[in-house]
Amino acid sequence: MALSLCGCLTLMTSKYDAMGNQALIKIVQNANHKEAKNAAKTLGTRILNQNEQSQIMALFKNHRGEDIDIALVQSLVKTDARFLKNEIRQSLLSEKNANIAVELTKAYITFSEDTEILALMTKLLIENDHALLRYRAAKYLGNNYPEKAIDSFANVLKKEKSASVSELLCRILGGYGTKKQLSVVEDIANSTSRTFSADKCGGILKPMDSNKVRISAVKAVESIKSRL
Repeated sequence: MALSLCGCLTLMTSKYDAMGNQALIKIVQNANHKEAKNAAKTLGTRILNQNEQSQIMALFKNHRGEDIDIALVQSLVKTDARFLKNEIRQSLLSEKNANIAVELTKAYITFSEDTEILALMTKLLIENDHALLRYRAAKYLGNNYPEKAIDSFANVLKKEKSASVSELLCRILGGYGTKKQLSVVEDIANSTSRTFSADKCGGILKPMDSNKVRISAVKAVESIKSRL
């Protein structure tokens, strides 16, 4: 809303509001970066048919830039393009940009059933090259399916290099681990030679490091032993 010269309230509109869906799609495809991003966001406010949603998915695959790609994925979610769920999953598994992959993961979760989500998040935790995605997968599984994923947590922790992911896995195992997983956190707690790559996957201000991982492992050992 804005105040006009006469003192009346008027609605603020952009040039994109006056464009049809196909015009917006053409802008995303051909215009400069800023205009393409704005058009991609506007598409998320429209009622789109499946053909238009398929066009948006095709535009996404052209990868015009991270923020444009993210806006396109968000528009698919907002317009309920769940028929593209399998394409979104395939794109996610091959995506090299971690931030775009996170957005694709959110989309897939929105469109999928519990069993499909559990399978995908477990796959991301075990196989994905992005520490950020492994972290988010571990956090999602820890919050929603801790008992079902407990063996996966332990197996990943045995070889995990990221400090953020490892510290999170230690905390999860501390909360849900059993005697079966105890040796995994004990090995970290008692090792002075194993190191982890410092990173900030959890949105923390200071990087997670090897020392913090070992502290978390010590707490996990104590927690598991208290339940035996």
